[in-house]
Amino acid sequence: GHWVEYGVDPLWANSPAPYGQFWLLLSQGVSAITGDDPYVAAILFRLIALVGLALLVWSIPTLARSTGASAERATWLAALNPFTILLFISAIHNDALMVGLIAAGLALAIRKHPVWAVVVITLAVSVKPVAALALPIVGLIWVGGKYPIRELIKRWSQIAAITIVILIG
Repeated sequence: GHWVEYGVDPLWANSPAPYGQFWLLLSQGVSAITGDDPYVAAILFRLIALVGLALLVWSIPTLARSTGASAERATWLAALNPFTILLFISAIHNDALMVGLIAAGLALAIRKHPVWAVVVITLAVSVKPVAALALPIVGLIWVGGKYPIRELIKRWSQIAAITIVILIG
C-alpha cells in the first residue's frame, strides 16, 4: 500500500489541477485504458515519460551544437544521466514530457522552424503551464543574433497569437 493505490493526498485532491489540458487528456486516456490497475497505469505513464526522454535525446544535439558544445557530451549529461532516468522515468511524473517538448521546440526554432517550435512548446504548456517561460526564447531565436525591440515585439505577438489559438481552439 502506497499513494498509487490509495490516491493523491487530500490536500491535492481538493485543489484545481495544476496541469494543462493535454496532460489531463493523456491522464484520462491512461485511466480509461487501465481502469483500476495502478501497476499498468504506472507502466503507461512511464512510457509517456520515455517519449519525453526520446525528445530530449533528439533535441539536445541541436541545442548543444548551436552553442559550440559537444553534442555527445551534452546528450549524456542532459538526457542519459542517472538523475534524469531516476526522476523522469521512475517518478511517474509529467516533467519528462514537458521538458522534452520544450527542448524539441527550441531545437525546431534553431533549425529555422519557429512556428512549429511555438506549436510544440505550446503543447508543453498544455502539459504544465510553467513551460510558457520558453516561448519568449523562441522569439529571440526567431529574430537572430540582433534584438531590435520592434522585431521582438512583432515575433512575441505572433507567438502569443499562435499560443492562444492553440490553447483556446
